[in-house]
Amino acid sequence: MATLHGVISFTKKLGTVHGYSKTGTKKGKVFAATNRASDKSHFQTAASMVNVRNNASEFAGAGLQSKGLNAETSKQFTSVNGKNFHLLQKLYVAIIKLGIGIAGQRPFSLSLWKSLLQGFTFGRSSLKSNIIAAYTSTLNVGRTVATTIFPLIPANQVFAPRGATHFRLVQMYLIESDAAYDPDSKKYIPIDPEGQFPFVDTEFSAWLPVGVDVAVPTSLANAASTYTPIATDSGIVIVGIQFAQLVGTEYNILVANSGASVTLVG
Repeated sequence: MATLHGVISFTKKLGTVHGYSKTGTKKGKVFAATNRASDKSHFQTAASMVNVRNNASEFAGAGLQSKGLNAETSKQFTSVNGKNFHLLQKLYVAIIKLGIGIAGQRPFSLSLWKSLLQGFTFGRSSLKSNIIAAYTSTLNVGRTVATTIFPLIPANQVFAPRGATHFRLVQMYLIESDAAYDPDSKKYIPIDPEGQFPFVDTEFSAWLPVGVDVAVPTSLANAASTYTPIATDSGIVIVGIQFAQLVGTEYNILVANSGASVTLVG
């Protein structure tokens, strides 16, 4: 036999009584839900929410780490509706989950999982979708100088979009630190604060005409970093191509067809 535990009377169309809110009615039935969603203590302490808390902690940590890299690359290569940031954050979450430690507090160790970032695309198209030249990126022993060399580039190795008259090659070099969970602040903080993007350098080739062979190898190298990365830092080399339409003396960059990829993480 069913037992009547209590009756809730809503005096307003949508009201709250003893922690319950009326969410609506259907076929004469009243639907109500607790206001637990607004109670932070439930999220912070309930055993049933432990997995949610752990995932939220690592997701937030990945967001903080990926925000810096995305902010720097977006200055040159624009993504579609923040797609680059969301994909990068997802990748960084995967790196955190590979870490050894307590769930929700596992370290972000890009220095151990460098290969996962290689090939990541920034902008609206990948480098390989625009150019098939056999370029190579290298880092010096101290990881203070990144160099990318594009050998002979025949005109048929560059896929220019309609309207483009010129293109230029781009190299970005950034240094990023690993991060660890701080129980006091309950946030992820860089293991090497001085190694968290202390050096960001962008180099460009000259504007080159589309449809014309580039007979001389193009080499891009950053000015030597004044900061020397340590073991828990990663040097990230990003190489891209920008297309433009020359109007008068102005090069108008065609954002939709410009893109870059991570070619080396050392």
